[in-house]
Amino acid sequence: MALKRAWLAFFLGGICMSIRFTCLAAYIPMGIILARRTQSAFTYLFLVCALSGLLGFLLTIILDRVMFGVWYVHYGILSIALITYVIVKCCLLMQSII
Repeated sequence: MALKRAWLAFFLGGICMSIRFTCLAAYIPMGIILARRTQSAFTYLFLVCALSGLLGFLLTIILDRVMFGVWYVHYGILSIALITYVIVKCCLLMQSII
C-alpha cells in the first residue's frame, strides 16, 4: 500500500513539475528520504520516484498537445507555446497590413 501511495505522490509531483519546476525542491529530498528506508534505494529512486514523475510530466505535455494543438513545455515564466503564439499572431498581423 505504501508503494502505491509513493508512486501516486511522485506521479502527481510530475504533474506539478510541468506547472512549476521549483516543486522539485520538495520532491527530490522526499524521494531520497523514502529510498533510504528501502532495501534497494537505487531501484526505488528510478522505478518509483523517477519513472512515475516522468510519466506524470509526459501526461501533461501530451494532454496540452491534444487540447491546445501545440507542444507546451513550461520554462519558468516563459513558455514555448506562448512565444510561438505571439510570433504567429505578429506574422498574421503583418500579412494583413501588407
